[in-house]
Amino acid sequence: MMFRPKKSKFKKQNKGKAFNRISKNSMLFNLNFGTIALASIEHGKLDAKQIQTLSQLINKKMKKKGKVKLNVFPNTPITTKPIEARMGKGKGNVDF
Repeated sequence: MMFRPKKSKFKKQNKGKAFNRISKNSMLFNLNFGTIALASIEHGKLDAKQIQTLSQLINKKMKKKGKVKLNVFPNTPITTKPIEARMGKGKGNVDF
């Protein structure tokens, strides 16, 4: 089961804002689900396979002691071009 949006308007999207501009005040947040939260210290992007692996790992460690709610979804396609490609010739293919 891979996380993938069922429908999207466009196949490729722009990158958007930089993730390293998140302020330190965003660390103070309210919980929407449950009583314990796990927050990241650094910025970055996760692809669908990494999110799925993280979910399986947490469920394996917790066994049947609780439930895991992941509030993350990879809905932005990331494109890459081959390493030897020359400049120009359009945007690359969707990588993850």
